[in-house]
Amino acid sequence: MVISFFTIEGYSQIDTTNSKVWISFKNSAHNIGFCVYHIQQEACEDHSEVKDELLKISDPESEVYYYQLDTKWAKNRLISLAKNNASKPENYFILFDVDQGSFAKLYDSTKTSNSYKMFSVFDLRDNFEIKTHRKSNSSIIFKIVSDRASSILTNTMWREFFSHRLGCLSSEIEISLIGSTSLKDYQSFKDKFMNFVEK
Repeated sequence: MVISFFTIEGYSQIDTTNSKVWISFKNSAHNIGFCVYHIQQEACEDHSEVKDELLKISDPESEVYYYQLDTKWAKNRLISLAKNNASKPENYFILFDVDQGSFAKLYDSTKTSNSYKMFSVFDLRDNFEIKTHRKSNSSIIFKIVSDRASSILTNTMWREFFSHRLGCLSSEIEISLIGSTSLKDYQSFKDKFMNFVEK
């Protein structure tokens, strides 16, 4: 049962050059285990050591699968998507899971983690709703919903980087968060998401 929702309106002409808004949005995404990429913003390098940290605590004989948000890949992904839709790459941004199950291994329960293990590409010209349900202080499930059908591109890391198959298009994504500060971190992300899209 949906117990709350927030409406977010996008515009075709969006000022994404406001670095303070972008940095706040990026940091709030980091707090729930994601990173973000927009072609007009400085690329983030905050997660470059995650795989090395995982390797340190893993069995030497086991494989460690961790996918980094590579700037070249992200830029090409948005350019390609824009070209296929007769649009501009600056109309899109990527929400990329940088947790991928690593936070539970590397941090304690005060670090909010997610179970998404995918990335999604949003069209900033859409109108959005964020719907929440199953909400508590230590866990939350929320959806980001577009007003246009098949406008959010989503793919798993494995399909994208190993099998090289295209992702699927939908009108919504669902994200689960867990951790002692997950509700607070979600609320911050929601606010910063709204601020970024409305600029």
